[in-house]
Amino acid sequence: MLIKSSPLPCWLNAQNTAVAVALIKFGFVYEGELEGDDIDATEAVTQGWLVGCRCCDNSIVAIFDGAVFSSLCNGESDSELRYNQVKKLIRATLRSYKPFNPYQQLQLLKTGS
Repeated sequence: MLIKSSPLPCWLNAQNTAVAVALIKFGFVYEGELEGDDIDATEAVTQGWLVGCRCCDNSIVAIFDGAVFSSLCNGESDSELRYNQVKKLIRATLRSYKPFNPYQQLQLLKTGS
C-alpha cells in the first residue's frame, strides 16, 4: 500500500484541505502550527477559519485549528485588498465544496412504458 504524504496538516478534513489548497494557489504558504502570540488581530470568517494580520512583517494569516497559512503584502492598500479577498476565497471554497463519494449509488434511467 502506497501512503501519500502531504505538506499540509494531517488533521484537516477534505473540505478544509480544499481551503488550504486554494490559499496556497492564492500565494499563501503553510507555516506550521500556531505558536505564541505573534498574530496581532484575527477575525472569524466561517466554520472555524480565522483571518488576521501580523504587523511586524506586514503579512496576512489564515488559521484553522492551529494550522497557520501566511502571505506577505506590499503596502497598506495591498494588505486591505488581499485581506478581503482571502475572506471571500475561504467562504467561496467552503460553499462550493462537493465531497467525492466513490460509493455513490448509480441511478438507472427510467424508460417510458
